[in-house]
Amino acid sequence: MTVGVDDDLMQKSNMLLIMVLAATIFLVSVAYLYPVSRQVGGVTELTFVRTGGFIGLDEKLNIKSDGTANYISNRFGDADLVLNSTDVTNLFSETNFFTEDKIYTARQGPADYYFYTLDVQDGFNVKSIGWVDGWASEEALPSGLSEIQLHLESIIQIARTKVVVPTDPQENAVKIAKDFIVQAPTFKFDGIVETLSVVDAVTLESFPVHYIVTITFDSRQAGYGNREGQILAQVITSHTAKVTVVSDKVVSATLDNTWDELKQVQIQQDGQQGSISGKVSIGPLCPVEPCPDTTPLPYASRQIMLTAASGIIFLVKLNSDGTFQSEIAAGTYTVDLSDCTFLGCKTALPKKVTIEPNKDTYLNIDIDTGIR
Repeated sequence: MTVGVDDDLMQKSNMLLIMVLAATIFLVSVAYLYPVSRQVGGVTELTFVRTGGFIGLDEKLNIKSDGTANYISNRFGDADLVLNSTDVTNLFSETNFFTEDKIYTARQGPADYYFYTLDVQDGFNVKSIGWVDGWASEEALPSGLSEIQLHLESIIQIARTKVVVPTDPQENAVKIAKDFIVQAPTFKFDGIVETLSVVDAVTLESFPVHYIVTITFDSRQAGYGNREGQILAQVITSHTAKVTVVSDKVVSATLDNTWDELKQVQIQQDGQQGSISGKVSIGPLCPVEPCPDTTPLPYASRQIMLTAASGIIFLVKLNSDGTFQSEIAAGTYTVDLSDCTFLGCKTALPKKVTIEPNKDTYLNIDIDTGIR
């Protein structure tokens, strides 16, 4: 009986010894492997962010050790790219100039500068540095910071070229118009992002082609432009923007037919109003009239376009029968029709019309489609 008990105790002791030995080996392995992995892995990820400036630019560039990079921008769009291993190695090594978190703030006075942050993932640690443009900084920036910034910005330039641009010209014009409004002073000051909506896009078949994009949004306060320092009415204010894009550039932008968002000035009006009315006739619509009931109506998708001497364009919708009417400031305008591609468009348009104060100007426009 005694021998049996001793054997049982011996087996338990051996089992306990094996467990202790295994635990010791595991702990020693972890303690050894952790610093080794840190030494071998080094920097695994960089995140560079640029915000601010006059245009309200937001950019983020994330680069991983395998060379994959992701670029996100509120102004230029998003893109993915792959960097070569040498470029990644050189870029990661350039982060050695700083060893602890640091922020370089702006001195008093400067405005419209960019603010930058760089986060460096090194093993389980993250070190961060923040700074402003050198000309606005309160203290001199280290040379290593300038070098890595140039390197990162060169990668951003490559990323921008990879941003997907809409292939449809009108869709691209809508994107340009929307980007302009978002960055323009009125929306930037207190525009409500979730209210921004593109409600219409019209193509004027001119040379070069004009795209007129209608965008609506709400502001948290009354007024236009940058209203910093002004006493403002705290009331939700709705705006309608008309943005004209030609050759991928915004050439005209108005808010509520009152404010020139491109020039940041009030639209000059002498307070005298007139009106314009008339009828657009487009035909024939089929070789033998009357046409079948399935013939598309030619008026629903087109609008009268009145271009003032200032270059600002006003749109007037056509009714289902081609008639139109609108109040407008007195003055001389060039009259055209959106999306006018018929044979007779070039001979019938454009027209000059003068709107007189307190009077209605009637205008007939006859378009020959060339269908016979």
